[in-house]
This record gives sequence, C-alpha cells and structure tokens, in this order.
Amino acid sequence: MTELLASFIASFSAESISNGFINLILLLLVSSIVLAVLGKAPRFTASTTNILTSLGILGTFAGIVVGLMDFDPQNIDGSIESLLGGLKTAFLTSLAGMAGSIFYKAALGLIPQKELEESKSVGPEEIFSVMSQQLQASTEQLNASNELLSAIKGDEDSSLTSQIKNLRTDINDGQRTLNDQFKQTTERNAEFQSTLWKKMDEFGELLSKSATEQVINALKEVIVDFNEKLTEQFGENFKRLDESVKKLVDWQENYRHQLEDMATKYQLGVDAISSTEKSVAHINERAEAIPVTMEKLHQVMELGHGQVTELEYRLEAFKDLRDKAVEAMPQIREQMDTTMNVIGDSVKAASTHYESMLNESQTIIDNFSSTANQSVDAMRTNLEEGATKLAQELTTSAEKISTQLADASEDFTQVTEEGVEDIKVSFEAGVKKIAEDLDTTTKEISTKLSASSQQFTTTTEESMNIMRTNLETGAQDISTQLRESAQDIGGKLAEASSDIQEQVGTATGGLSNVTNHLTDTTEQIRQHLEDSITELNGQLRVLVADIKDDSKETGRVLKEANQDLISSTKELQIETTSAISKLHDRLETTLEDVFQVQAQAIRRTFDSLEDQITESVGKTGSAVEKQVEVLDLQMQQELNRTISEMGEALATVTQQFTRDYKDLVREMNNVVSSRVA
Repeated sequence: MTELLASFIASFSAESISNGFINLILLLLVSSIVLAVLGKAPRFTASTTNILTSLGILGTFAGIVVGLMDFDPQNIDGSIESLLGGLKTAFLTSLAGMAGSIFYKAALGLIPQKELEESKSVGPEEIFSVMSQQLQASTEQLNASNELLSAIKGDEDSSLTSQIKNLRTDINDGQRTLNDQFKQTTERNAEFQSTLWKKMDEFGELLSKSATEQVINALKEVIVDFNEKLTEQFGENFKRLDESVKKLVDWQENYRHQLEDMATKYQLGVDAISSTEKSVAHINERAEAIPVTMEKLHQVMELGHGQVTELEYRLEAFKDLRDKAVEAMPQIREQMDTTMNVIGDSVKAASTHYESMLNESQTIIDNFSSTANQSVDAMRTNLEEGATKLAQELTTSAEKISTQLADASEDFTQVTEEGVEDIKVSFEAGVKKIAEDLDTTTKEISTKLSASSQQFTTTTEESMNIMRTNLETGAQDISTQLRESAQDIGGKLAEASSDIQEQVGTATGGLSNVTNHLTDTTEQIRQHLEDSITELNGQLRVLVADIKDDSKETGRVLKEANQDLISSTKELQIETTSAISKLHDRLETTLEDVFQVQAQAIRRTFDSLEDQITESVGKTGSAVEKQVEVLDLQMQQELNRTISEMGEALATVTQQFTRDYKDLVREMNNVVSSRVA
C-alpha cells in the first residue's frame, strides 16, 4: 500500500501538485464566499477556514513527500534540486492556504446579515377580527386577573397570601438548614481545596518536570537526529566545500603569484614600451626626411630621364655622323676610282705605243687601287664597327642604368614592405650599389669610349699611314719604272739612231729629221709622263691630306663627344648621388613619421591593453568576491532556513504543549467544579 501511494505521488511533479492544491484552495475560497453571501450551508462555511488551513498543511506535506521521493542520499548534489522544488511546493501551498483562510475571515466580516422581513396585505376585516380577538383576550385576561386577585387576597389557606406566608416560613427554615449545611460544606471545601492545591502543586511540579524533560529529550533526539542526517546528507558536501575552499585558497595564492609575475612582466612591458617609444621617436625623426627625399628622387629620376633623353639625342647625332661617314666613303672611293680612271686613261693615251710598259704600270696601279680600296674598306669597316660598338655600349650602359634603377626601386619597395630597419640598411646598400654601379658604368663607358676613340684614331692613323705609304711607294715605283722605261726607250732609240746612222750613212739628212722628230716626240712623251706623274702625286697628296684632315676632324669630334659624354655622365652621377642623398634624408623623415604614428598606435594599444588587463583583473576579483558572497549568502540562507524550521518545529511543539496544558487545566477545573457541585 505504501509503495502504491508513493508511486502515485511520485507520478506527479512538484509543480503540478502545487498548482492542483492552489487551484483547489482558490475554488474552495470562492465557493465558500458565494455560499456565505447566499446564506446557505452555514456549517460548511463555518468550517471553511479550518479546511483551507488543512489543505495548505496537506499541500506542505505532499510537497515534502514529493521532494523526498526523488532524494538520493548517494547523490546529494543531484537531489538538492528536486528537494528544493518539493519544499517550494510545500511552502507555496501553506502560504496559499493561510492567505485564503485570512482572506475568507476578512470577507465574512464584510458580508451583511440578511434580515427577513415579511410584508402582508392587511384590510379592515382583518383589523376588526384582530381587535375582536384582542378584546376577547383582554376580557379573558381581566377575568383571569380577577380570579388571580381573589386567589391572592383570599383568606383561605389555599390563597396565595397564605401560601406565601407558609412558603416564607418554610424558606426561613430551609435557609437556616441551608446555612448550616453551607457552613459545613465551606469547611469541607476549604479542607478539600487545601488538599487539592497541594496535590495540584505536586502534580504541576511533576507534570512540569516530566514535560520539560520530555521536551528536552525530544529536542535532544531531534537535534541528534538532525545532526546525523545533516552529517549524512551534507557531510560530503561540507567535505567538498572544505576541499573547494582549500583549492580556492591555493588558487588565490597562485593567482597572487600570477598577479605579482604579471605586475613584473607588466613593468618590463612598460619599460620595453618606453624604450620602444624612444626608438620609434628616433626612427620617426629619421623617417621625416623620406617624403622630401622621395620628391627629390622623383626630380632626380626626371632629371636622369632628361639626361638619358639627351644622351639618346647625342647618340642619334653620333649615329648621323657615322652615317655621314659611311655615306662619305663611297664618294671617296668614287673619287679615287675616277682619279684612277683618269690616270689609267692618261697612261693608256700616253702609252699607246708602249703597251707592255703600260701593262706593268697598269698592274702596279691595279695593285695600288686594290690596296687603297682595301685600306678604305678597312677604314670604313673600322669606323662602322667602332660606331656600332659605341652605340651598343651606350645602349647597354643606358639599359643597365635603367635596369639598376628599376632594381633599386623594386628593392626599395620590397625593403619598405619588409621592415623599417631592413629598409634603412637595404636602402643605404641600394644607394651605395647605385652609386657604385653608376661609377662603374661611367668608368666603363669612359674607358670604352676612350678605347674606342683611341682604337678608331689608331686604326685611322694606321690606315692613313698605310695608305700614304702605299701611295708614296706606288708613286715612287711608277716614277722609277717610268723613268727606267724612258731611259730604256731613250737608250734603245739612241742605239737605233746610231745603228741607223752607222748603217745608213747616206741617209743622214732624212734620218736626222726623223731622229729629231723622234727625239721631240720622246721628250714630249717623257714630259707628258712626268707631268702626269707629278699631277697624280699632287692629287694623291691632296687626297691623303684630306683623308688625314677628315680623320683628325673625326677623332676630334669623337673626343669632344667622349668628353661631353664623360662630363654628362659625371653630372648625372653627381645629380643622382645628390638626389639619392636627398631621397635618403626624405626616407628617414618619412620613416620617422611612420614610426611616430606606429609609436602612437602601439602606445594606444598598450594603454587599451593595460585598461583591459586592469578591467579583467577587477572583473575577476569582483566575480570571485561575488561568488564568495553568493556562497556565504547561500550558506547563511540555508542555516537560517534550518534554524527557522527548527524554531517553527519548537514553536509548534510548544504551542501544542500549551494547548494540551490548557485542555488539562480546563478538564481539572471541570472535575473540581463537578466535585464541588
């Protein structure tokens, strides 16, 4: 039966039981008020207050039973929630029952009593009949009064006066007897009262001792039982609480050490921030010059671009000069060919009759022509190669300079992204590299230009010397051969003349004329050949002098171009170095600005970090204090609740004892009163 009842109660939750009892109390309260207003079921409405209080107490015990049904002594922590839910139901139903009883009592005091008033319709006949009845009754009452008066005033023994006299006599006799009995009773009552009071005192003392001892023993048993149950139920919790408090103390100690360590690290962080701030300020001072340097570098780049453009223009001019030189070589060759043709025609015309000699002369002239052509071709080739090499060197140097500037710019950009210190070092290295590359490139250009100019000058001079030597040698050979041929011709003519003179002695006159004619012709031919050779030598000397002058002019132009290029390169180097220095200063200024901004950002970050750390530490301390306060408050509430329940239990026991004692006293008074009666 117990298990069935327990399973039935356990099938309901504490909340459903609480709602059911509260709804039942409200329903009973409303129905009782309605019945009291209507004046029905007075016995039920009179006992409503007791019923409401009883329902509240029943709900209290039902809630306690529900809470204890799910209570597991092996799992106290998990069972506390269900126990507290049942206790909440218990106290809520008790509160609802007591509140309903008080409200019902107050409502009964406000409900007015219903008075029954009956109204009847009354007419004249009813009034007459009533008056007739009253008159008849009055007559009968008067007769009865006369009879009563006669009975009272009569002289017989049966009259009221006689009877009163007899009664007075009997009363006096009875009064005397009663007085005697009263005196005796008073004496007996006094004796009984003294004896009773003695017995009552003894009984009261005995009852007080027994009741007090019983109450004390009961309280001791309750306290011992409470302590045992409290130790059983909450001993493990207190042990865990003790361990938790110990762990909390250890944690606080560790937390204190952590705070000390954190304070030390924070101080180190503050020192590091201070040093960082100084470093950043110094870097900021250095970085302020970066924008100015960048602007100056931009100007230098524009100036370098202008220099490169001017260099391109000069290279174009040099190219035009080379083209003109190349174009002039065919003209020179044409002039030499023309001269050679003129010389050949003159020699052919002069040596029509001297074909063999002219063939040799033609061979020598052809050799001279081929040698001159080779020399001119070699000079032209050298000029073209020198110009090509010079253009290639200048183009390569310009490309190398632009590539190095682009590489330096890329290195500068990359280094700027990687870090401030690396930027500074890499930038200085890049500046040095650019300066060194510019110096090297300038030196290489100057060296190559000088070498090209010297080589061109040397080649030109060698070609001119070879050409002059060949021309002089050829002219001397031609002159010598012509002279030898003329001498041979003269000797042969003299020999022929002598033979003719010796053989033809007879034809002296005619032969003399012939000889004179031949001599004149020979002299004319010789003179003509000498004039031709002299003119050829003069033309060759003029040609050689013109070539030499052209070579000197070309060398001078090349030297001037080389000097201009060297000076322009030096000016470009100086301007580039100055621009790079300005760029370095501007970069330092910009870096200092950047570092100052970064220092401010870092300072703000560390300030916010310090505030957050302080706030977190404060929140942690507040949370720990709140948890400790909540724990203390819960312990205090639990102890107060336990003590309140013990006080309520003691008050209930005391009230019950008082009521029982009052009932006992009342019964004793009844017994005494009944015995006295």
